[in-house]
Amino acid sequence: MIEASEPPGSTSPTTAGNGRPRSKEAREAVAVALSMGGTVREVAAVAGVGERTIRSWLKNQLFVRRVARLRAEAVAAGVNRLADGMSRATGVLMELLNSEDDRVKLTAAKSVIELGLKAREVLELDARIDQLEEQLMQRGYSYSARPSGHATTKPIPYRDDVE
Repeated sequence: MIEASEPPGSTSPTTAGNGRPRSKEAREAVAVALSMGGTVREVAAVAGVGERTIRSWLKNQLFVRRVARLRAEAVAAGVNRLADGMSRATGVLMELLNSEDDRVKLTAAKSVIELGLKAREVLELDARIDQLEEQLMQRGYSYSARPSGHATTKPIPYRDDVE
């Protein structure tokens, strides 16, 4: 939920433009709908909140971060579902390697090799990225890949700036 003090001069996500209070539930419903790709107009109509109110909430960094966090959670849930399907698909592919039809076996074998090499490459790159991020943090740099992100304590250097 969006719970924190607002910077001076910011529009609070708890009130409409005319100062009328909005419930936390209304703000959350709007954030969820926006995170799922709804337009301001569509979300306003469904949530019963004015478009101007939603636009003013979108000027608030806490609200924008909440929408981004919800969107990231939805993407992660989709990726998890795909990962579950990948296990089943891998099983099917491995069974096809035992097919009586040589063309099916050849196609399955090519797929297993190709996908295995891609997976290995991704895992190796991921490990290298982790190492580089660790090295940057040891040098006093701060980095976050989270969708909400945070400011770096020092800028991440360009190649020429590295010691």
